[in-house]
Amino acid sequence: MHVSTDTKTMYLKLTNELEIRQLHELIFKRNKVGQHPRWRYFTEDRLNGVKLGFRPTFPTAKFNLWLSFNGYSNDSSLLRDLFALIPLERWMIKRLDIAFDNGMPFQQQHAIHPPKKATVNHYSPTSVYMGKRRSSIQLAHYDKQRERGEKRGMVTDTWVRAELRYRFPTMKRVADLKLDDFAAAKGYQIITDISRMPDDLRDMVIQLNRGSKAGGMDWDEVTRANQRKIREYGSAQGVNLHELILSSLRTTDIGAFIYTPTKQLGELTS
Repeated sequence: MHVSTDTKTMYLKLTNELEIRQLHELIFKRNKVGQHPRWRYFTEDRLNGVKLGFRPTFPTAKFNLWLSFNGYSNDSSLLRDLFALIPLERWMIKRLDIAFDNGMPFQQQHAIHPPKKATVNHYSPTSVYMGKRRSSIQLAHYDKQRERGEKRGMVTDTWVRAELRYRFPTMKRVADLKLDDFAAAKGYQIITDISRMPDDLRDMVIQLNRGSKAGGMDWDEVTRANQRKIREYGSAQGVNLHELILSSLRTTDIGAFIYTPTKQLGELTS
């Protein structure tokens, strides 16, 4: 599986008057300023999925600057200029989505959540969400090829994505993130080829993939013994998402894992 980051949401408390002036002169005045109900100053790079908001007198002591960007934002001159002014390591991270992409058909796969009870929703025949939206972690497993086709009219090869969406209740600076901050992923696994499972387990997994609303079954309808067998099979034959994250972070700096510009940082775009 290919591992990367997708949606990132960050905040910062900007108090240095020189930096605030530079933010206006070098960022907001150089980019088209739009309207936003929450932020007095707002600009975005729509093509590259970057949004930036600033409110000098925001009613919280924790932050007054907001940034959102995505896995496809690396080409953004707005983002590159912003991080040249205010380095990524200084930002406080609130949300971080880590994506795991593979080229196997969605119907051939199965997502497994940790033994703890989790809310599981099937919003379509090719998507499943494990965990609540506001939880510290949520897994989204879906057919990315179908999503791109329906939303953007794009044609891609077979493409399935598992996405772990981290939300940090206590925001941490990017520079302070440690491997332990990703421990919530423990127990999340993806079986990429259910055709090799024993017949009885495969039949159950097919029903679980459908969900009860579509005539299948839900996890709480599976006996504990069979739950254990499915998890044991996932541990032996599936992909451990937590281990993939740790493997990536052991070889890549956290800052580079979150954002790698296509051009060198350090100089503002002319």
